[in-house]
Amino acid sequence: MRKNRKFSAEFKLQCVKEVLEEYKSHKEVCRKYQLDSHQLRKWMEHYHNDGEKYFYEEHRGKGGG
Repeated sequence: MRKNRKFSAEFKLQCVKEVLEEYKSHKEVCRKYQLDSHQLRKWMEHYHNDGEKYFYEEHRGKGGG
């Protein structure tokens, strides 16, 4: 079983922007950083709904990624 990893706001944004701005596929970014595809999709959904500010706010216990 893989240990839960903590990711910085900057890393999450980098992954999201690689898909949105550099036109890389979800699969490519997940493989590059060894991410679960569900996790990246969650980050992208949060980015779409709340923008960059989401990643700099505290979300413990609220399903934040």
